[in-house]
Amino acid sequence: MELRLGGVSYRLGRKIGSGAYADVHIATNVRTGAEVAIKLEPARAKSQQLVYEAMLCRILAGGVGISDIHWYGVVGDLNALVMDLLGPSLEDLVVFRRKRGHRGVGLRRTVALGLQVLDRIEFLHSKNLVHRDIKPENFLLGLGAASRVHVIDFGLSKRFRDPKTQQHVSPQENAQFAGNLAFSSVASSDGQGPSRRDDVEALAYMLVYMLRGKLPWLSSSGPAVAQAHQADGLERRQQQLSRENRLTSKKNKTTIEALCKRCPDEFVSFVRHCRGLNFEEQPDYAHLRGLLRACLGAAGAAGALLEGQEQAVALEWWLADDTEEGTKSKVTRSSLRKQSGDFPSARGNVIEAPAGGCDSAVCKVLPALLGSFRRGSGIGQQGLFETPPPARAVTSSDITASDSPADDGNPVFEVDNDNPVFEAVHVEEPNPVIEAPLLSTKMVL
Repeated sequence: MELRLGGVSYRLGRKIGSGAYADVHIATNVRTGAEVAIKLEPARAKSQQLVYEAMLCRILAGGVGISDIHWYGVVGDLNALVMDLLGPSLEDLVVFRRKRGHRGVGLRRTVALGLQVLDRIEFLHSKNLVHRDIKPENFLLGLGAASRVHVIDFGLSKRFRDPKTQQHVSPQENAQFAGNLAFSSVASSDGQGPSRRDDVEALAYMLVYMLRGKLPWLSSSGPAVAQAHQADGLERRQQQLSRENRLTSKKNKTTIEALCKRCPDEFVSFVRHCRGLNFEEQPDYAHLRGLLRACLGAAGAAGALLEGQEQAVALEWWLADDTEEGTKSKVTRSSLRKQSGDFPSARGNVIEAPAGGCDSAVCKVLPALLGSFRRGSGIGQQGLFETPPPARAVTSSDITASDSPADDGNPVFEVDNDNPVFEAVHVEEPNPVIEAPLLSTKMVL
């Protein structure tokens, strides 16, 4: 099946991800062979979240770690958004490391990734936007030798202040929750309206998760999640609400010290700063960066290289094994000094892996990792070498309205997991070509 979008023909491949309202497919430019990602949502969706996200991407265009938007519009009964194809998410990275016997990604990688994520958050805030869904799945590594962190999924993002007057929005009470409960701030989980403090507090939880491979309030949630997905209708919703209430209660009861157990002391200060912010207060981004650099102690000079717009690290380095994991015992500066020699070295604007490269096991598995990603299996969902499910053509009937309305009162759309989606090689020739008009829907942020 070919889609003709903005005068360019794309061969649609299989699904590589899904969100609250749209699915993401890999696609190939028929003329050039270049690969892109295409997001699809039903055109019947009242909320038109995909159009909203496309508009936000245009506002953010040109920022480091912001994917380029090639086109958006209507194709058949679907809204379509064509964007850059990216690599694995930070969640994929955690899962990949876990399968290799590690609890997290290690302190150096956590700091390097955290500095970049903080840069992305600050950039969003400078554009008067809060993301509202900060979690490892929404930060992806770029493909190629220069692998920067990209932020994605702006469907829940909102303006926190007027861009002309700089007037901050007023705080809310009993606001409907939106986002990921596991990484959401305490304030947003309790029904307070979104502000900048929520994004940085969610980053704090991400840092702990990437370093330790878990969060205290998620340690026993696995069975409950499985049961909730097996149930139907009202029973499923009741199970979900019960699980959410337990998770929120456990999060509220977890002390900062317990959350940051076996983490550097700077993590405690990081969380305290985020939780101590007032509703309209701007986070001290420079202070938070300083805390992350300080985690590395004597290796801080090398860590300072791993940040901001200059950051470009080969993907192999994110996957390579090292001896310092920062999760099995209290991280000390003396232990870091002994291990600071395997930092990537800087040459120009690109930070490269050590001269010896990654270990042979990682170098062998990297092609499989990227191949698995391109085939759509996803290391965070089905595993590196598992066979993907059967595939067939995708239409809007594959995407159904969920029981949980979005915070604007319109339904959120999710994937029907019992209905696998399309893979191009399964389509009989000749492939149909669908011409798509430019979407003209106007929305107000």
